[in-house]
This record gives sequence, structure tokens and C-alpha cells, in this order.
Amino acid sequence: MAQTKIYRSKVNIPLALVVFVPIIAGLILTLSERTWGAAAIMGLTLVFLSAMYLTTFYAITAEQDLVVRGGPFISRRIPIANINRLQKTRTILAGPALSMDRLYVQFDQGDAVVISPVRKSEFIDALLKINPNIEINA
Repeated sequence: MAQTKIYRSKVNIPLALVVFVPIIAGLILTLSERTWGAAAIMGLTLVFLSAMYLTTFYAITAEQDLVVRGGPFISRRIPIANINRLQKTRTILAGPALSMDRLYVQFDQGDAVVISPVRKSEFIDALLKINPNIEINA
């Protein structure tokens, strides 16, 4: 039986800077002004966002499922046999994707998730080995 294959989320550095720099600057400012409540909120926000960035990945399991993990709170298991279509997108729709270089994954009866795996071609090939009927518009 095949092993689970993990694909980390591609990270868009400019997007990460837009997210993290203001929070870090706010944390430094609130600490320097000794506004402890605001500093605690900034610190917790920084911890939460860091956890999102460090634990967002996509796994192709031995059971032939695609597991989409978006940080510590979002997890979805999709049978690869149920995936209908993959489409390249740069949508700003929310999803467990840390880059604007995204894939729109449509499955079941119109459900979808937006992801951004590193090694996108390898990821698509791995899905196609399990379900060669996936329509590709990437």
C-alpha cells in the first residue's frame, strides 16, 4: 500500500509580508507603550497566524483521499474518486491556500476548495494516477 504523500502549501512572500509586518509592528508598538491588553491581542494573533502558516498542507493518503489541512482548525477529507475538476485560479476567495498561485478543486456535486500546493504539477499527476477522469484546466 502506498504511503501518504504530503504537499506543503506554497507561500507567497509578499502576501505573508502584508499579513505579518503590520502585526509585528503593532506588537512592538504596544509593548513599547506598555499597553498590555493590546499587546496580548497582537501576540495571540501572531501565534494564530504562525500556526496557520506552519500547519497548512495537503495530503494524498494511502486510502486515496485528499486531506486539506488549513492550520490547526480546518481539516477536510475528500475522496479523490469524487474530484471532478482542477482549475488554475488566482482568486482571492478564502481557502487553505497561502499563495495566489492556486488550484480550484471541484468535487462531488459542485463543492469546491481552493488550495496552493508546492510542486503543483507533481500534485496534479499524483491525483490523476488515482482518478484519471479529473478534468484539468491548469
